[in-house]
Amino acid sequence: MGAVTEYGETSVLECGGSFTGEVTIRFLEHLQAEFGEKLVVLLDQATYFTAGTVKDFAANEPIELVYFPTGSPDLNPTEEYWRRLKFALANRYFGSCAEIRSAVWTALESISLPGVYQYLCL
Repeated sequence: MGAVTEYGETSVLECGGSFTGEVTIRFLEHLQAEFGEKLVVLLDQATYFTAGTVKDFAANEPIELVYFPTGSPDLNPTEEYWRRLKFALANRYFGSCAEIRSAVWTALESISLPGVYQYLCL
């Protein structure tokens, strides 16, 4: 899971397995450790972001969850970040999971970030 701040900072938490509400909570805790406890987090409508456990967690923390309208990935700068990552990794053969992991981390360090304000200030 990844995040892009209004200042162009990024944070990525490597997650194995399926995305769940518990994984989202772990990601929110990761963001708090990285950027401070008080957060406004913009999320899409994926079930692992809208789960009751996630909303309960946020209700007890200084975190405000704001959800993008359903079916609007064009408003989400993180989607653009992932699109750039996919492009950086496209049409390559990886012989092992370790090679993929290394290529992902290298690509994340080299791709340019989308401007957040262009998404939020339409």
